[in-house]
Amino acid sequence: MHSRGGDEQSLAELLAKRGLLTLTQVRNVEDKARAWRSGFTATLLALDLVDPGTLARAIAETTDLQLLDERAVPFDPAFAEPDDLAFFVRHSVLPWRRLGGRALIAVVNPYTAQNALDEALSGEAYTMCVTTRPALVRALLSAQGERQVRSAVDHLSSKYPAFSARSGLTLAQSLVLVMSVAGIGWGFSAAPATSLWAAAILAGAFYIAAMIFRLFLMLVSLWPFGRKSRGPGVLPLGDLPHYSVLVALHDEADVVRYTAEALGRLDYPSTKLDILFLLEESDHRTRAACEALALDGRFTMLVVPNRKPRTKPKACNFGLAFARGDYVVLYDAEDRPEPDQLLVALEEFARSPPEVACIQARLNFYNARENWLTSQFALEFAIWFQFVLPGLERLGLPIPLGGTSNHFRVDALRAAGGWDAHNVTEDADLGIRFTRLGHRVRTLPSMTAEEANCALPNWIHQRSRWLKGYLQTFLVHMRRPGRLWHELGAGGFVSFVLLLGGAVLSPILHLAFWGSLAAHYLGAPVLAGLSWTQLFAPWNLVVIIVGNGAAILCGLIAALQSDFRGLDRPALAINAFAMPVYWFLIAFAVVKGFFSYFSRPFYWAKTKHGISRISPRDFERRHYADRRIRSRARSGQA
Repeated sequence: MHSRGGDEQSLAELLAKRGLLTLTQVRNVEDKARAWRSGFTATLLALDLVDPGTLARAIAETTDLQLLDERAVPFDPAFAEPDDLAFFVRHSVLPWRRLGGRALIAVVNPYTAQNALDEALSGEAYTMCVTTRPALVRALLSAQGERQVRSAVDHLSSKYPAFSARSGLTLAQSLVLVMSVAGIGWGFSAAPATSLWAAAILAGAFYIAAMIFRLFLMLVSLWPFGRKSRGPGVLPLGDLPHYSVLVALHDEADVVRYTAEALGRLDYPSTKLDILFLLEESDHRTRAACEALALDGRFTMLVVPNRKPRTKPKACNFGLAFARGDYVVLYDAEDRPEPDQLLVALEEFARSPPEVACIQARLNFYNARENWLTSQFALEFAIWFQFVLPGLERLGLPIPLGGTSNHFRVDALRAAGGWDAHNVTEDADLGIRFTRLGHRVRTLPSMTAEEANCALPNWIHQRSRWLKGYLQTFLVHMRRPGRLWHELGAGGFVSFVLLLGGAVLSPILHLAFWGSLAAHYLGAPVLAGLSWTQLFAPWNLVVIIVGNGAAILCGLIAALQSDFRGLDRPALAINAFAMPVYWFLIAFAVVKGFFSYFSRPFYWAKTKHGISRISPRDFERRHYADRRIRSRARSGQA
């Protein structure tokens, strides 16, 4: 509906007459409705200028429809067909119960619902009644919540069991692991010198290859020749698609108000924006904090029923079932995306072939200067998101996604099985799975600012989960190496091994080679009395110099070439030389993650947010103002 019909004119007059809207507000709603190509009522619902209950009564009065009384006419969950959930969500309608041989349909906006219902019901007799969106969501959750949370946990393992981490190691992988450990043990007992030399050569070669490969990807991303211009994106101004935003919140009571504030600044037509806060049923503090916020019509709170595993991907799968959008983006509680990021992502989708299923935005930190740990974290993310991932994209290699700011085509995401509820780095896994299923991932030069972990225990907690998840992802996709080679190609297979396998093994090898070298020069060789240690020390030096040199060079390039706003380039360049020290901390996290994988494989080690002393608002004021002005002009909101 592109303009107000007679009944909507009556609604506007009624609201103005009763003092619920000023004439200026009515004109403002009309202007936005024209710009967004939405009806007056749809725009009013999104802007939330009138209390939902009061607005529902006014809509019922001006349309001569019944206002739903949930006590007098209780909801019959069996009347809502489970397979029609997408239709219910998209049009904000719900079959309530059967009365007198007619279907009673609860609707939020009868002006937009009637045509959809006429088409869907094909002449079947029905009666509409008016309700509020919160009431409709509560009824939907009561009818579909348990079914959808089961699907959130089980869908991928049922549809693509080979891609799910649920079953853990296969029998073949377990046998290979046992035989490898037994073989290594036998080799070291029978010929310790030769075995250690062989292990050192292989481990050192892998370590150097993993470091050099990252450096190579960074140089590829910077190489100016052969780079294809993607051309301008084409946005259908005023007729933008619905966009859903998923935010999984668990123990985030202290930061959720800042989350809502940041997402509220997204420049996108409010009638087409669907922000879903995914809350755990047992997390009463965060639920209470959300309910205390004055959230407008763009926001919906979905309570995820208790069911193990309690992981972010399970919550995201649950939210995806209730998402109205043609596109969906995933954000974390501490995220501060650039206001125009949804529009920039749509432009990228518009100029991309249909096989592009996901676009990964860049991540940065608003508190990068807080201490040494946050500066190292920022340097690491600059290497990964600004250089390594674009290098992978340019070479056509699989891209392991980051855990946030992933923009998806909803149909492709659902066809791929959604997220793996049993994988604690569901993002990296999904990026590889997309490639194996014939989709592609692209990167986006739009930034999302996050809070870098500024406390070491919290950092270890978070990093051990990431590395456990990388191990999970590596083992899942290596269940059938031959098939993986066929689906990724030789280059993709090697890239997968060096990046995902390297993320887990390289920190341990870093620790081992430095420890071995230190032991030798301190007069305590690894195996005392063996003459080959004199020859072993030079190889240690080669591995450390080449591997660490490549890593430091990556850091220097990232520090000096990064276009991330808010980073102190000279300070980061100096910090690049301290990266080998940072890798010792990562090695500790690897060990913790390794033991967690075998003891609690699906345990989600929660990261505490909101502990930084740096205000994200200052960062946004300094670095986002120009983006907001441009995005308002782009989306027709100026």
